[in-house]
Amino acid sequence: MKKILLTLVIAFFAIIQGFSQTPIAESFEGTFPPEGWTITGFTQNVARGVEGPGSKSAMLDYSAFDGRIILPSYVATEHTVFSFYVGAAYASYAADNVFTVEVSTSIDNPSWQTIQNISYPTNDYDFLYNEINLSAYAGQEILVSLHVIPNYGAYTIVDMISLYEMTCPRPTELVVTNVTNTSAQLSWTSVTEANEYALEVLSGSDDWANATV
Repeated sequence: MKKILLTLVIAFFAIIQGFSQTPIAESFEGTFPPEGWTITGFTQNVARGVEGPGSKSAMLDYSAFDGRIILPSYVATEHTVFSFYVGAAYASYAADNVFTVEVSTSIDNPSWQTIQNISYPTNDYDFLYNEINLSAYAGQEILVSLHVIPNYGAYTIVDMISLYEMTCPRPTELVVTNVTNTSAQLSWTSVTEANEYALEVLSGSDDWANATV
């Protein structure tokens, strides 16, 4: 397990983003809902996101009946990966929530198939990174959805959602803790064959062409 303490406000998913294209990326800092996205139940959380206090994210109230975030349609390839961060307020009640990632190959009339159940972090306002390989849908136009049934459990916070093409192996189990306005601590499980890691820092933009390494 390797750790690094950052002293900048950054977009943390960049740590595993260094060698891949990002066709769809959303951090919820702008117009909500973003253009082309379908969002029900979730609202824009202006208090805290992955980048720390004052950054934005999407949040679902614990008392909501249902919440769903649907990304714009996307043609998957054998290298397509879906990733996002999940956090919680009142995380000790998160076990009551049902959080799934779902995919539909029908665009006009979605028929959702659950492909992964999602776990919450243990502590309030920590964020867990999730990465899902979508190569099984290569060649198909798909919709990807985050679906949450709160059941009066925790507030669900979602941030840094991305669909992109992965060309290099990635570290796994990335965890962001101790987030402040000026620093955060990252930990991850190493890739066996990796010689080094590229960390890209992005602030105030969704365009990775503006990132610094």
